[in-house]
Amino acid sequence: MKIIKPKYDQHNGDTFRELVDLWVENGFCEVEYQNVKNVWLNDYGDVLLYDRPTLEWYGGQNYNFALFGNTVPNLPKSSPWIFWGRRPRLMEKIKEERQSWGDRNIESIFLGKVENNVQLGKRTEVDWSKNIELFSMPIRGEYKYNQKEYLKLLTKSKFGLCLSGYGPKCNREIELLCMGVVPIITPLVDLTFYNPLEENKHYITAANPEEVKEKINNITKEKWEEMSNNGIKWYEENCSIEGSFNTTIEILKKNYDRIRQ
Repeated sequence: MKIIKPKYDQHNGDTFRELVDLWVENGFCEVEYQNVKNVWLNDYGDVLLYDRPTLEWYGGQNYNFALFGNTVPNLPKSSPWIFWGRRPRLMEKIKEERQSWGDRNIESIFLGKVENNVQLGKRTEVDWSKNIELFSMPIRGEYKYNQKEYLKLLTKSKFGLCLSGYGPKCNREIELLCMGVVPIITPLVDLTFYNPLEENKHYITAANPEEVKEKINNITKEKWEEMSNNGIKWYEENCSIEGSFNTTIEILKKNYDRIRQ
């Protein structure tokens, strides 16, 4: 199987592009670089693997089939897909350090920042720092922690706040699930995946900052362990190196006839 990556692009090479590198290293596919704007499977114009946060880079391109990771439009011959963390390679290493309930000494966590006006509007309308034990969100400043430090802190945390990013999804949801942290999903966060997550099985919700503590206090140790394990299982089946590849192939196999029409 061949993945086509853009030859000239301002993408940092992380997120899905890094995940593709891991697919290659594990022998799942090969990569070819072409003068294209997006990532494709098989050939340009065949299967669009849309990995951008919004539809700004879409441009109404023609395709036989399309998978959308973040913004999922209602378009013919398309499907919701998977999603990914910021640094998939690092996540796969640090997930081995996941802690049990008793060793997670951070009750709740949110580490991020505001990089643009879209995030500013979404993340500062209300003060989500209330009732979050470890909260850091500099506005157009530097991250307080690097990626390695951030992921290691997740392995020590029980619950993680999720706020919408530039797109309706954020890498954070996948990073939390990978590390066994139970996500707290807030308004504006999108959970449209090919294999859906379920409330109170994989995550809890909070409509406002005041609900955060209330929801956390209602989760027993046994319930948290169940939800944490469910989240890890979902991550492994959908977003790990092998799981993300297998889910992608599963979607395409189920839509094979539609792709070739």
